[in-house]
Amino acid sequence: MLWQILFNERNAQALASHLWHIREIRILAYSMQSGQEQYTWLTSPAPILDTLNLRMDRSDPPHDRTVLPPILFGGHAPRLRHIHLGGFSNFTWTSPMLDNLVSLVLTDAERAPLDEVLAALERMRATLQHLEFGGSVPQSSDVSRRSLLDLPALTTLRLEDDAVSCIALLSRLRLPSTVRLHFECTADGRGNDFHALFLALATHLGRDVTAPTPLDISFTAHDTLLEVEVTRHPRDYDTAVDLKLSLHWPQDSSAAFDFMQASWRLFSPCRLASVGWNFSA
Repeated sequence: MLWQILFNERNAQALASHLWHIREIRILAYSMQSGQEQYTWLTSPAPILDTLNLRMDRSDPPHDRTVLPPILFGGHAPRLRHIHLGGFSNFTWTSPMLDNLVSLVLTDAERAPLDEVLAALERMRATLQHLEFGGSVPQSSDVSRRSLLDLPALTTLRLEDDAVSCIALLSRLRLPSTVRLHFECTADGRGNDFHALFLALATHLGRDVTAPTPLDISFTAHDTLLEVEVTRHPRDYDTAVDLKLSLHWPQDSSAAFDFMQASWRLFSPCRLASVGWNFSA
């Protein structure tokens, strides 16, 4: 059962009484009041729920995140496979409901310790196919720990945050060679953080040195934005790129152009089928 309703207190109460036979929930709240006060129903059991999509519209102040109940659905949502939360805090990474997720998307969420997030991802490693953090990539305070988490089922990884946070997460993951990556990053200064990000990504794309896949690489710089697309060559019927970076520079495009000319050499472990770039002031 899929409900599309104008969300208010009365509908929230009705929703709680029907959770036992609802498979998909998608709710967009437009104010803190409608979000903060209407989520008590999340404590009711949801035995057949497959998809939970809750987002706060952050176009208007105030910008405080909405607090989720400490235990979602009373701890009983055994068929939950897809979670998309935007604008919430107090997300419980230790919940057993995460163990069999296929997709997890968190945007504008409270940052959690990286080790806590990795422990949750390890429990869903056999099923997780899509992972996305939008402005809420977990950060690590212990850079000396280098154990890698294998995510063999992952097909898509999307990260939107500063380059340092993206590198910290990427450095703790072992990804399938076929995973598609989409990063949107910012950096300080002249973009030195981007060099480390490129090096990590190039290592991932070129780690199969016995039979490397040829790559097509395209750089496009305009104003303070550098876009990079990497595609395995030749393409199959699916035209989606394997790696897409949108790098936002703190200075003008001349810095991006300098970086663009030097950075493609980081992909030297890979077989390059083509390299092209376009620069516009």
